Amino acid sequence: MSPPLTIARTLDDDKIDIETLKKEYGSVIGLVEELIGVVPNAHPYMAIWETGYRNYNLLVPALFNLPGVLFSWGRLKSLVGLSAYAASRASQCMYCSAHTCTFALKRGAKADVIVGKEGARNETEEAVMKVGEGMGSIPATLTKEDLENLRKCLNGKEEDLRWIAYGAAVMGYMNKSMDVLGIQLERESVQMVEGIIRGTGWDEGKHAIEGTEDEKGAVGSKPEPTVDGLWTFFRVIRLGPEAMRLEKQWIGDAPGDNAKAKTWLEKEVGFSFEILDSLGPARVVQSVAAVIRDNLDPKQTNIGQEAKCLSALVFARCVANTRLEAEARRLTQVLAPDVGDETIEAVLGFADDRMGGMSFLPSSIGSKTSTILDVARASSMAPAVIPEDMVNTITDKLESVETVEAVFWLSLLQMLHRLDVFHSVDDEKND
Repeated sequence: MSPPLTIARTLDDDKIDIETLKKEYGSVIGLVEELIGVVPNAHPYMAIWETGYRNYNLLVPALFNLPGVLFSWGRLKSLVGLSAYAASRASQCMYCSAHTCTFALKRGAKADVIVGKEGARNETEEAVMKVGEGMGSIPATLTKEDLENLRKCLNGKEEDLRWIAYGAAVMGYMNKSMDVLGIQLERESVQMVEGIIRGTGWDEGKHAIEGTEDEKGAVGSKPEPTVDGLWTFFRVIRLGPEAMRLEKQWIGDAPGDNAKAKTWLEKEVGFSFEILDSLGPARVVQSVAAVIRDNLDPKQTNIGQEAKCLSALVFARCVANTRLEAEARRLTQVLAPDVGDETIEAVLGFADDRMGGMSFLPSSIGSKTSTILDVARASSMAPAVIPEDMVNTITDKLESVETVEAVFWLSLLQMLHRLDVFHSVDDEKND
């Protein structure tokens, strides 16, 4: 049986050749290969909107604390891997579930722990999985008790708690983009994990490899993910300087101080998100601020600020995040002031109609923006449900670069949503 038609399969003619990408982004591509054992098939599709591709290569290292976490001793890096895997499974992104399984294995997590074999997990690992699942679920199910339990298991190490949560948060960016686009998995990734997680309900689904069984790879020729060792560190050290140069270039003059970052964003694009008050350390603040700037910069968008404002309203309402919805309202008032309250309420009503049969968008909203709002509503589910007729509409109404930008924007919103969930629940400890 052939895999279903996905957005990614309609983008094949416009994807960027991986060898071309390696000429400019070779260091960061190499680091990703060290993390999960393969060069992801996603890169050529993500690079269709180059701004979004840079954003991905900025956010993942910053929120995973790379390469620092690779050099850490003890259990933290395997716990970060477990959190990322748990969030990906809760989000039902099978592409990212495969990659985060490999990531966790390479950081030292045991296969029995990943799949939850009876008696395999210790108290800390159970607590980490609970936090990852709570952050990755739609709507979020994370509780104060979940965080306090993990905090206790970590002996009150706040920095470790934050990195574990941030691993789940940044996977929100990846879960959304990979799930919505429906990227085909790499043969090696499937081979590395299928014997471990297929029995847990995982399958390739929309990410299935096309072709004959021979083309997919002979059974028995399965690569094994290798745990980090001395040679891993040498390879990372070799790639590090160039990757750091690119990161510095992409961050630009974004400040690392929370208050200054918000002021900087207000000056750059006229808006900042409240979550910036809670983020840390400085590298995370800088990276998130820079990515928000890139997404709201009128000079870098192909879909326009109004489409981003309205799709933010749809996404926030669908994931039941009232704080993010309030931010999206404010964003619309600031960056799309011509959008009236009546239109905002109609868009929210459209978001509430999950089945898509009872509500209609105002005629004042153009066909491209309407298509993006359709995608936002369908993408907010876990997993995203993008039927073939919607894929065809997207292909008809949007250019490839517009499609990828819209998906990246929704991915950023999901990451901000997860960060907000973590910090808002964590702040309850002081109430």
